[in-house]
Amino acid sequence: SHAMMGRSFTCHHDGLFTFNIGLHVRNSSYNERSNFVCYLHVSHNAIGRDTRHHVGNSYYRDNNNLYDDMSLGGTCTVFLTSGCTVEVLTGQTMRQVTQGTAMLLDTTSSFMTVDAIIAQVPSAS
Repeated sequence: SHAMMGRSFTCHHDGLFTFNIGLHVRNSSYNERSNFVCYLHVSHNAIGRDTRHHVGNSYYRDNNNLYDDMSLGGTCTVFLTSGCTVEVLTGQTMRQVTQGTAMLLDTTSSFMTVDAIIAQVPSAS
């Protein structure tokens, strides 16, 4: 579950979940180049530990104001326990920017789906 336009999701059932994420930036004002990464940040509240799961990365190069789009995303399958929270985060691993400051997400062409693969993992006997 999550709050409308909220940053994080809360898992209510133990299980294996697949996150399919597609983020799209349109009309960026960045100039030059940058490398972006997308990941799931999972807070395991019961054990007080956070983990990150890589979803995808993208290299952005802009030398022409006519081409200012970037796509970033991928698919990640993780086992989640009830009560943990999940956020989709992006970051930069490298940046060379001489002009411009905005890389704004286009919410009309970006998406995320979450599918439960196994509602309960069977115990070993």
